[in-house]
Amino acid sequence: MSEVRPIDASDVPVVASLFQRIFRDPKRAAPPSLADYLRDFYFEGPWAHPEIRPLVHVDDDGRVNGFIGVHTLPMRFGARELTAAFCGSLMVADRSAAPLAGARLLKRFVAGPQEVSFSETVNDISLKMWTQLGGDSLPSYSLTWLRALRPAGFATALAARRFPAVRLLDPMMRGLDALYWRRRGVITSEWSGFHPKTPLAGGYRLTEIDADGFARALRRSTAHYELAPTWSKIIVDAQLRDAMSESVHGAPVLAEVTSRSGEPAGAFLYYVRPDDIARVLQVLAAPGKEGIVLDHLIGDAARRGAVGIAGRSQPALMSALIMRRVAFIPHSVTAAYTRDPAVAEALSTGRAFVNGFAGESWSRLVNGVFV
Repeated sequence: MSEVRPIDASDVPVVASLFQRIFRDPKRAAPPSLADYLRDFYFEGPWAHPEIRPLVHVDDDGRVNGFIGVHTLPMRFGARELTAAFCGSLMVADRSAAPLAGARLLKRFVAGPQEVSFSETVNDISLKMWTQLGGDSLPSYSLTWLRALRPAGFATALAARRFPAVRLLDPMMRGLDALYWRRRGVITSEWSGFHPKTPLAGGYRLTEIDADGFARALRRSTAHYELAPTWSKIIVDAQLRDAMSESVHGAPVLAEVTSRSGEPAGAFLYYVRPDDIARVLQVLAAPGKEGIVLDHLIGDAARRGAVGIAGRSQPALMSALIMRRVAFIPHSVTAAYTRDPAVAEALSTGRAFVNGFAGESWSRLVNGVFV
C-alpha cells in the first residue's frame, strides 16, 4: 500500500535521479555530487531537524515516486521563539500514475510540529493544494521584478532562454547598445535601459564586503521585523557558503551601501555575468533607505556588464521598486501555512522577513551547479 514517510539515507540516490530528471537535465544521469549534496543538506546541515524531515511518497510496490524537501529555520515572532519549516523540490515521478502523491506529501508537511510553514517556489498546481489545506499565498512577496539595463542585450538575453544560439549576437548587441547611448546624447535612466554612468544620489558609497560583513548586515537589517529568522552564526555561515558557491546565474557579488560617515544603509547579494540578466538573491535596507540601496545595486550591475537585473519582491521594497522603472512578473508564489492568527496577520501585512535567506533560493538546489 502506498504511504508517505520521512526520507531515509537509502532513498537519496532515487531522489537525486528524480530531481535531475524533473528540475535539471533529464538526458543526463544525476551526478554523484548531487546525491552528496542532498545527503549533506537534509541529514547533516544545521537546518536539519529530527522531527521535521523531508518526505517521500512510496507506491504500492514499495518504490519511491515522490519527494518534498524540507528544512527548518529558528525564527522569532516578537519576543517569542518558534520554528519555521520551508519546503521546496516538491516532485512526483508520474502524476498520472499517482495523482494524489503531491497533495499527500504537502498535507503531511504542513501537519508537522512547526509553527509556520513556507515555500517561495509554489507553482499553479501546488498553490491549489496549499489553499485547499488552509494555506495562503502572499502576493507582495510573490512577484519577480525585472529591470532592463541595456535594451538590445536585454532582448537577446531573454531570447537566449529559449534559443541559446542567439548568444552569437552578443558582440553586435553590445555595439547597438553603445550606439543607442551615444545617440541619446545625455546620461539618463529610462524604461528601456540604464546608462552605467548615470550619477547616483550623493552621500553614499558602495563597498564590496565578505560573508561576515553580509551576516552582520542581515541581522541588522531584519531586526525591526515582527517575524524574522534569529540568524544563528552556524546557520548563516552555512547559508552563505551555499550562496557563494558556483551558481547557474554567474559570479556572486556581496556589497554594502554606507553613508560618507559610515552609517549602513543596506547591503545586497546578487549574481552577475556580462551580457546576461543579473539575478538578485537578497536586498537588505534600513527603513527609508530602500531606494538608495536599489540604485547602487542597479548601477553596480550595469557597470559589471549585465543587460538586465531581476529579483524577488518584498513588501518593504515595493514603493522604491515602482519608482525605479521595473516590470513585475508573476513567476512563482510565496505561500505560508500557520495555525496562529497573529503570525498569519504579520505575514499578510508585510511585517515578516521572508524569501531569499528566509526561504529556499540560497540553496544550491535552486542556484547551484552539479557536475
